[in-house]
Amino acid sequence: MFRILWVLAVFIFSHHALADQSPLSPSGKLALKYKNVLDRYGDPAALRDQDEYSNIAFNPLYDHGSWHGFLLPASPETQGSFTGPSIIAEEYNILPGRYMEQLSLTAQCGEVYDLTSVKNPELIAYPGALYQRYDLDDIEVALEMRFVDPRISLVKTTILNKTGRQRQFTLNWSGELTEQLHRKGGVLANCRSISGQYGEGFRQLSGSSEGIVLRLNRQRDTWTLMTQDDASFIIRRTLPTHWQSIDQSRDSHSYQVASDPVTIAGGEAMVIWSAQAYGHDAGEVSAINERIGAILSAPEPHFDRSVERWEDYLETGLTNTRASKKQTRLAVKAIQTLHANWRSPYGFLQHDGVTPSYTAPWFAGGIWPWDSWKHVYALAHINPDLAMANVRAMFDYQVSDMDPLRYQDAGMLIDVVFPNITPLRADMPFNMDVHRHMDNYAHLDGGNWNERNTKPSLASWSVWEVYQGLRRQNRHGEAGEWLKEMYPSLVKYHQWWYRSRDFNGNGIVEYGATMHPAHNGALMNGEVVDGNELRFSFAWSDDLTMPDYLKTMMDSYCIGDADKLCYSTQMYDGMVDWGGVAINAPAQDGVGWESGRDNAANFGFINEDQLAAYADQMYDGDMVKARADWTPRFFQNQVYGQPVGYTINQESVDINAYLAAEKRYLADMAELLGRDGEARQFLDEAQKLEDFINACMFDAESGFYYDYRISGEPLAAWECDQKGALLTRRGRGPEGWSPLFTQLASREQASRVRDMIMNEQEFNTPAVPFPTASQSNPAYGPDIYWRGRVWVDQAYFGLKGLQNYGYDQEVQQLMGKILSNAEGLMKDGAIRENYNPETGAVQGASNFGWSAALLYMMYRDFMSGS
Repeated sequence: MFRILWVLAVFIFSHHALADQSPLSPSGKLALKYKNVLDRYGDPAALRDQDEYSNIAFNPLYDHGSWHGFLLPASPETQGSFTGPSIIAEEYNILPGRYMEQLSLTAQCGEVYDLTSVKNPELIAYPGALYQRYDLDDIEVALEMRFVDPRISLVKTTILNKTGRQRQFTLNWSGELTEQLHRKGGVLANCRSISGQYGEGFRQLSGSSEGIVLRLNRQRDTWTLMTQDDASFIIRRTLPTHWQSIDQSRDSHSYQVASDPVTIAGGEAMVIWSAQAYGHDAGEVSAINERIGAILSAPEPHFDRSVERWEDYLETGLTNTRASKKQTRLAVKAIQTLHANWRSPYGFLQHDGVTPSYTAPWFAGGIWPWDSWKHVYALAHINPDLAMANVRAMFDYQVSDMDPLRYQDAGMLIDVVFPNITPLRADMPFNMDVHRHMDNYAHLDGGNWNERNTKPSLASWSVWEVYQGLRRQNRHGEAGEWLKEMYPSLVKYHQWWYRSRDFNGNGIVEYGATMHPAHNGALMNGEVVDGNELRFSFAWSDDLTMPDYLKTMMDSYCIGDADKLCYSTQMYDGMVDWGGVAINAPAQDGVGWESGRDNAANFGFINEDQLAAYADQMYDGDMVKARADWTPRFFQNQVYGQPVGYTINQESVDINAYLAAEKRYLADMAELLGRDGEARQFLDEAQKLEDFINACMFDAESGFYYDYRISGEPLAAWECDQKGALLTRRGRGPEGWSPLFTQLASREQASRVRDMIMNEQEFNTPAVPFPTASQSNPAYGPDIYWRGRVWVDQAYFGLKGLQNYGYDQEVQQLMGKILSNAEGLMKDGAIRENYNPETGAVQGASNFGWSAALLYMMYRDFMSGS
């Protein structure tokens, strides 16, 4: 009976199969044109097997919002298996297995068909699939893996009997876990084992005739590993097996199982299916097992839908007929990267969304708005349903006036959402959603969840692009409903900026930071308590010639000996006036994070060696004067006498350019929704804001846009602070081409900015152009995160800005340098977070989402085969 159900004596091949109609052929049509676009080979050797930037050292296949993935074998000894799994344990990617389902066959007379002995097997990564094919003379074996569910992948194992006679085989599967804790750059980082770090009870293998289970226990290692009791990796097969051996000693975990003999007629094929899944907790595991049962009762339709899904992504996304084959392969790599970063709901993550990088530490399980707007902008043209879900994932945590912790920030979107919420929320449910809070009571201990800031508002830009993408797919009704759904929330977010980030009331916003224990507090009897005083720190030495009034304040407002921690807005301002020592204010970090450019020069970030060189150049070595140019001040915004957050003492050109564009998008939405009065108001405000930016934030002498330092005195609407000044001394950065990206610069101003971008001493760097600080910037360094490294989003904004003003030749020249010189980009390397502007070397996170998104948009907007 079992063979009637599961052994396919005659192969029924789908309409996706190759023309040779072989039962061993991989599935698909368009996808089969793109072999090994991305290197998916790897043999994990440690739980955290990392590269030099602490990414996991491989690029496993993830799809469909899964929290687990697999690799192709990288050596003969792991052939016959999909290596791994890689698992995102709530927030961090780990590699608990070397391989979990390695196949071999034993013939009736004892002959062993060992797939590890096959020379040069086909090992291919296709979009959405991993494929292996082994020729063992009288039989052939093919393995194909695809994702059919947000938690479940399927492996289709096809065995072809090439002889003219009936054959009988036993199928054997084995698995082996990783045992070492940490390897970096191929070298063990320490001698600790997984059991030594997390205990022998952390991992337990068990099984039945249907398959095996790897159970994990609860670990709440905030910065490296987060698991719940009964988190489980599951394998279930359509062919029953019985145990041959299992080893669960302290430093060795492995298993072997075998089937009863099965018979394959001469010239015919047999198909066995296996499902793999990762469930975060007992509740998920129970639901997963039910779905696996349903899937394995009729696996072929689920498999075919996965094939069709990827055919649709490629057909929908690959529309640029002018692009070269290599450029199209890059677009395919970008599409795969975006979908590998897709996470389905878990914990406090309530909707599907795209993470920055599933292989990078701290980026694998969380969704940021700054990243999301770019992901959504691209996905609108590939997978608009995922794009819409991603936007909803962000607006799930739009603060309302019902929120018990930060009601003052109603309308704001928080910096990042993870499955685990901050402990600050333990008894303060977000927006008083008690049901959501109680449903996720096991997730109140997150370290990565952040409410210290928001991110630049490109929300309406991305929502509008989804609207356009839906219309291109002739989904006009959905497009209209989408705008109707999102418009009220977008307006609330837009208004929040002017309520909480415009200290002088002139309609021009500043970046800032929320009221948060990291930014503010107070001292009482030498203990830190809740309060509204600005937090900062500095290094104290008896050699410092601090003014007496500051010493007196230090005794009252600071704790610590050599490292002073202080709570006093007044003392901070006094320290800035004195200028005798470097000051660290966490609110400055919040500002940097809120800008999306964490340590950018325009916010005063510069290292001490750079500052000393600047002092030598500008002030004959006077560090006090140098610090005055680079140390920001902060204003505490208040509404009805209550503090609502901090803003930095400068109006930033990029956020105001983005908001000017947002006003125009909101006007378009309002008009379509029949809100004509609101549309006129947004258009009027957009024009006034654009006029302000061009009049007050452009420096005619250097031909570039800059942030504007403000005094903090109240101003009339759209008034430029006459006591302020352009922050030209902090050098030039990508904020200066944001008015071109948003099309608000005049033709003359755009021409001047174009000259600066093309200048080889400024932004036209030798290898990859568009560094995040110009080469003339005192804070520039080719390896500094946001003061030199090239980020693809800022490069795209620059290219789009040039295109907006007709500089097409320059676009092709600069994009050509990016494609030619960014390491691994046009080959099979992972798309990276950023690149060295002088050498093109990869830096930062691998498989980086917004880089993929905007490389895809370069393909759509600029690539023409040259």
